[in-house]
Amino acid sequence: MKKLLLLTLFVVCFSCEDDDNKYNLKAGIATKISGEITDEENKPFVNVRILVNEYKKGGVMGMGEFVKIVDSVFTNSEGKYEKTFYTTGAGREYRLSITGAPILTQDYFGDVRDVVINNIGKSFTYNHSFIRLYPCDITINTENTTIFPLLISQGTTNMNHYQNNDYQILEKGIVTKRFYLAKNFFQPIDFYRTVSSTKSQRASYILEPIKGAGNYPQVLRIEDKDFKD
Repeated sequence: MKKLLLLTLFVVCFSCEDDDNKYNLKAGIATKISGEITDEENKPFVNVRILVNEYKKGGVMGMGEFVKIVDSVFTNSEGKYEKTFYTTGAGREYRLSITGAPILTQDYFGDVRDVVINNIGKSFTYNHSFIRLYPCDITINTENTTIFPLLISQGTTNMNHYQNNDYQILEKGIVTKRFYLAKNFFQPIDFYRTVSSTKSQRASYILEPIKGAGNYPQVLRIEDKDFKD
């Protein structure tokens, strides 16, 4: 009986997988992707990586299940890219994805969601614009602060590496940290701290606009009186 049940489950699962595969595009269909990646002043971004991702039927909420990266290409000195990729037969949908800026350079900021390539077998053009960012070293004085650590949040700076303490302040003193900012804008920066198991606080400041290329150092003085529940 147990063997019969296992065999039945195997047949059902195999049948479901076979049903899903019937939605896949056949292998070997050539599609050319091309476009241009620029900033708000229409100046090119160089060496931005564009991916072609493959999806099959299924996934969360029917959004498709990721199969693999089929191909990729980098923008050239003019911010342009061009590549011909081929369907593999393992997926039913292909999406173009622009990767985020490298953590060490962080030279652009903006929406990087996937775009469905809706004309497989033909030419697909997609242009995109990002906000250009510039490095800015900010000296942070916490000599009038008594509760640590402080967790820093700044909207355009990628802070996915909290584990290295790059954007935490662990003790009283003066430190300099690098942020990546858009030019000609006042931009907020927040500092968070935990006061107790049920209470946290935030202190908010506004960074002065920077002019663009070239580092424009700034100084922030963080004080206990600035923290609000």
